[in-house]
Amino acid sequence: MNPATVLPESRAHHERAYAAQRAALIDWLAAGPDPSVGPDVSAGSAAPLGSAAAAGPDRPPPPRLPPPADPVTALAVIELVRHCDDVSRASPERPPVPLDRAALACAARALAELLARQAPGRSVELRVPPFVAVQAVAGPRHTRGTPPNVVQTDPLTWLRLATGRTSWPDAVAGGAVAASGARADLSPYLPVLRS
Repeated sequence: MNPATVLPESRAHHERAYAAQRAALIDWLAAGPDPSVGPDVSAGSAAPLGSAAAAGPDRPPPPRLPPPADPVTALAVIELVRHCDDVSRASPERPPVPLDRAALACAARALAELLARQAPGRSVELRVPPFVAVQAVAGPRHTRGTPPNVVQTDPLTWLRLATGRTSWPDAVAGGAVAASGARADLSPYLPVLRS
């Protein structure tokens, strides 16, 4: 989809297009916390988001969002952030649309959780600092130390990868994704949310 042609979508569109993802989100919400989803992480620190260490002396602690109340709400947050990014990318001559940190965090966590549920396993660790780290992909299980297969990216790149706005090869080649290990290729599992 060309970001320049983004149009408002009806609820009926979401009902048709996201049936499988909505079902996955329903399962996620019903199951409660997933043990493969780690605490909020930041580069070089596992301080929870909202802690004094994550906040720093010059900024207040960011808000912590619980899982959305229902799958439609989760999809709405993801779509809102995605569409704001689409508008910014489609209008490079204008200042980018500011992305709310809490909404971006919610979207990054929900999309990482979907990846972990759609590609269950513990052979690859996806890190999206400072918001989430999950283990996914079937294969040898990792239990201690630095995982042999690690994928790390920023929240906006993760949003674009997970929603099909950018490709895995482009993100890796452009340096937006750091992938190490023989299994650290998420391209077979992307996008996790199709539109």
